[in-house]
Amino acid sequence: ATGVVRRTSSQGDACVNASPALTSDGSALALASDCDLLGENPDGGTEVYTLNSEVLTQATQDAGAKGCESLRPSIATREGSDRVVFAGYCDTTGENADGSFEIFGVADGVTEQLTTGESCWSVSPRIPASADVVVYVSSCDLDGSGEAGYADLYLEGLCVCGGPVSAGQPTATDALYALQTGVGAQQCSL
Repeated sequence: ATGVVRRTSSQGDACVNASPALTSDGSALALASDCDLLGENPDGGTEVYTLNSEVLTQATQDAGAKGCESLRPSIATREGSDRVVFAGYCDTTGENADGSFEIFGVADGVTEQLTTGESCWSVSPRIPASADVVVYVSSCDLDGSGEAGYADLYLEGLCVCGGPVSAGQPTATDALYALQTGVGAQQCSL
């Protein structure tokens, strides 16, 4: 293979940088790390970082929660802002007291817990380039079907009710709307 190889971090053997994810255009990177890359992670918890235009930012702040982990980030850029989703069992937003694996999202420095479940888990989030939906796997009964304990695939949109929201080229939200309409499902009340 030819090309330029560039190291984006150097922390030695004392810690681990893992799960890198790029935006579709390669302009931004998200990764999970238990390193103290910016001097803001002295407890060694696994945090999510973003690298955009040579600027490294710590996206999660779970300081003091030794052993707390934020894992497997996925990143997209929407309207000039990086959107990052990740799984974690931290009580990042004050809504995960049971410490179960949940899906979180970060945009413009604000963290939101996207799933809530007890005695279950939600993992492996991914966000497409359009940044309008999040797909993940969960064993929780998130749709009210009464079925829990299975590794089911969930798709959560920013706008999943009503008609398609885009003009021109279809987005993931349009596909979700078409799927919901086809099976008679609805994710939110109108």
